[in-house]
Amino acid sequence: MSISGFIVEENRIIPEADIPSYNRLAGGNSLKHLRTSPLGRWLGCNIIWLLEKTRIFSRGSAGISNVFQNSANSLVRACRLDIFTSLFFFLARKPSL
Repeated sequence: MSISGFIVEENRIIPEADIPSYNRLAGGNSLKHLRTSPLGRWLGCNIIWLLEKTRIFSRGSAGISNVFQNSANSLVRACRLDIFTSLFFFLARKPSL
């Protein structure tokens, strides 16, 4: 099979380990995962909003933060539903001329 001029020699889904690949984005309720916990995300978004309003951060920073938060939540939801994986492996080579 050829994709964009490359020949795919191997492709497969790598099995999940004991800890799912999306676990870091899913967060938790411990201080170890405060940054990705619901409280940590809420604090982060509101701090960015405040810094944007005080003109320390550029205009649009809070909007970008919201896009990142929505993307992370959607990725976690898709992985839990088993409709997406970040563990797809493929080996391709460029054919010689």
